[in-house]
Amino acid sequence: VRFWEEQDRINKELIPRVLKLHELFTQHVEHHQAASDVIAAFEAKITEKVNSWEEQDRLNQDHINKELIPKVLKLHELFTQHVEQHQTASDVIAAFEARYVRRLKLMLTIASAALGAAILSLTLTLLS
Repeated sequence: VRFWEEQDRINKELIPRVLKLHELFTQHVEHHQAASDVIAAFEAKITEKVNSWEEQDRLNQDHINKELIPKVLKLHELFTQHVEQHQTASDVIAAFEARYVRRLKLMLTIASAALGAAILSLTLTLLS
C-alpha cells in the first residue's frame, strides 16, 4: 500500500509537469513554424530584391555598352583629331610667323639702308 501511495504522490506531481512541458513544447513548435514562415517570407523578398537589382545592373551595363561606350570612343576620336588639327595649325602659324618675320626683317633692313642712303644724299645735297 505504501508503494502505491508513493506512486500516486509521484504521479500527482509529475503528470502536471509533463502536461505543462507538453504544452510549452507545442507552443514552441507553433512559434518556430511562425518564425520559419516569417524567415521564408523575408528570404523571398530579399531574393526578389536581389533579382531586381541584378536585372537593373544588367540593363545599366547594356546601356553603357550600347550607348555610352560608343559615344566615349567617338569623343576620344574627335578630341584626338582636334589635338592633331591644333598641332597642324600651330605648325602652320609658326612657319608663317617665321617666314614673315624674316621678310619683315629683310624689309626693315632694306628700308633702313634706303633711309640711310636718302639721309646721306640729302646731307650731300645740302653741303654742296
